[in-house]
Amino acid sequence: MANQSQGIIGTWDSPQGFQLIVSKSGNVRILDIDLNQEMVGVGTYSFKGDQLLLDSNLCQKWETGFLIEFSCQATYSSYVIKDGDEVVGIRFEEISDPFRDRRRALTGAPWQRAEE
Repeated sequence: MANQSQGIIGTWDSPQGFQLIVSKSGNVRILDIDLNQEMVGVGTYSFKGDQLLLDSNLCQKWETGFLIEFSCQATYSSYVIKDGDEVVGIRFEEISDPFRDRRRALTGAPWQRAEE
């Protein structure tokens, strides 16, 4: 289980066609590779114990036929996948996330370190 940023810093690819960029400065971005654009619902990250917290000023949801934009926080468990001492993948399990698109992008299959 990851409980600090060191294990997840870097660029990661998902089999679902997303790219996750986690910076040392505390920012996180998710790119939709097929659409060649950044997803909403990304912003900053931090750890509280063994939980990964994602804060975003812009999340979206459909409610009664309208697209609603709101700020939100998500909580995930994050796990590193190692080959020896090297972190080669990460996996996320949702604890709570009001933003469905981010939840779908992060969970499911493990993320693999992007080739440089």
